[in-house]
Amino acid sequence: MTAFAVSWGKARPRTASWLRWLATVTLALSASACASLPQDVPRRPSTAFAGWADTPLGQVVARSTPDPALSGFHLVSSGEEAYGTLITLADRATRSLDLQYYIVAADESSREILRRVRAAAERGVHVRLLVDDLHSDGKDPAFLRFARHPNIEVRYFNPFPAGRFSKLTRFISVVGDARRVNRRMHNKVFIADNAMAMTGGRNIGNAYFLRAPDTNFVDLDVVVAGPAVRRLSAGFDEYWNSQYAYPVEALANPNEAAPGPAGTPPGSGVQAAGNRETEGAGGSSGSGSGRSGVGGSASGASGSGGSGSGGSTGSSGSSSPPAPEQALVDEAAQREAEQKRLEASGMTAPQKIDPNKSFLARELIRGGKLNFEWARASVLVDNPAKVEPDKLPDSDDTLADEVARMMNEARQEIIIISPYLVPGKRGVEWLTGLARRGVKIRVLTNSLAATDSPIVHVGYKRYRKELLRAGVELHELKSRLHRQQRAVGDFKSSQASLHVKAAVVDRTTLFVGSMNFDPRSITQNTETGIIVRNERLAGQVAQLFTGAIGVNSWRLRLSEDDKLQWVDGQGKQAVVLDTEPDTTWSQRFWIDVLTPFTPEELL
Repeated sequence: MTAFAVSWGKARPRTASWLRWLATVTLALSASACASLPQDVPRRPSTAFAGWADTPLGQVVARSTPDPALSGFHLVSSGEEAYGTLITLADRATRSLDLQYYIVAADESSREILRRVRAAAERGVHVRLLVDDLHSDGKDPAFLRFARHPNIEVRYFNPFPAGRFSKLTRFISVVGDARRVNRRMHNKVFIADNAMAMTGGRNIGNAYFLRAPDTNFVDLDVVVAGPAVRRLSAGFDEYWNSQYAYPVEALANPNEAAPGPAGTPPGSGVQAAGNRETEGAGGSSGSGSGRSGVGGSASGASGSGGSGSGGSTGSSGSSSPPAPEQALVDEAAQREAEQKRLEASGMTAPQKIDPNKSFLARELIRGGKLNFEWARASVLVDNPAKVEPDKLPDSDDTLADEVARMMNEARQEIIIISPYLVPGKRGVEWLTGLARRGVKIRVLTNSLAATDSPIVHVGYKRYRKELLRAGVELHELKSRLHRQQRAVGDFKSSQASLHVKAAVVDRTTLFVGSMNFDPRSITQNTETGIIVRNERLAGQVAQLFTGAIGVNSWRLRLSEDDKLQWVDGQGKQAVVLDTEPDTTWSQRFWIDVLTPFTPEELL
């Protein structure tokens, strides 16, 4: 027998396995080539719980507000704080929980939060979970099992019709419908009893709560109480009852539900094949943001929301977690393997978070009035019809237009914090005009080393010199924070990536939401945001900006020969670089190669 024959013989089992996989994919693609979304899908209409004032959360809000017309706000900049806040809202809900997210990752944080949500359903709380479908590949069985609890409903927004077990098969199945699936629901809202909510930039996953060992996000949310919650709920209802929201049962194979009791959260025990993505794909590591933009018609949704859909009256929330389901995998072995990986990489494992240490939990445990900031606010929610491929945003009626109007009111200073900044020619002209009026424009965004989406850096890179010539102050976050950030949490050995979406005008008016400052924000995706006119809240975000632009960011400038320079420090001690900091030659090379070919409108 020749060496070639021996080699071929040894390879046969692996080759046969590969051929079986290829045959399976080919059959799946053939079946989905002409796939379309199901028609005449039964959707039970429902609206936000109308009796919010009689719930424990509603009662504490009522006795806390100085004026029923005002809404209460508390900024959440720390990842640990955000994690504790979501668990507190789930634990304290007695009638309804409405969750709307772009990404629900398959990791420890998501699993624990959804366990608390399931425990609420066990108490009789009615749960509605609306998830964008882009990052749900391979998760149908888990979400189907979660939705089989009688008090839990799950819907996918703007879904893929076929090839649902992987991203490759999904995108091949919609080759002729790419313009539709390119538009995504990027909103992030968590509403309890239609009485309190949290909204902002965070998805649900380890990286948003400082629990990922490698890369974590600097992000910002806001806890909301009062009339603004009803407007958030009305916006949620519009999405939930729209033609673009499909019950998971209409898309998932009912015979493929993940094992375990009905209502077991996604991510518990055995996961379906294809469910190990990076966080950018809703995966387990929680290391990426699943970068997306915004746009659409802003509906300043108002009203208390219909007849209400809350379940049977539940008991008051408990802070103790539900009993864990029987383990379906050796979780101890998984933890040991992860610990070895961290030790080999020189990284630190994330510490456990005590939800009762969050600001909201402490306030509710203490009793009395909530120590919130009370102010008038505008709630902005893009029209769900924005995902129609031929839909053009109505003139002056988008979330982005509302934010632009807010910024046009500036007389002294505008602070912009955005992970992705692609102003375009019109944006540069607009900012230049503001600067000529004497408005100081200050921007914090990601450096190439810190960004989770290098391709978007291409669009930003094109305009840096023009912005600097116009007098715009540019800062880029470092990938490693050199000082513990008490406001945003302790990053320890992990890499930092900016994910905050905020703007401050004259330190009196604040925007917080899920909208990135880029062209995609105007034309592609849907978003949620809040404009609050309150000096203290605006000042707190300005303080976050000031803390970040010190030793934790690079300041950009132009040299005498019009070259970009990155400056770290001040005076004679300053370090000045002529290339993108903390990057390799190959990273910079590929960014330069892609720059001429990257369509800006899709960034």
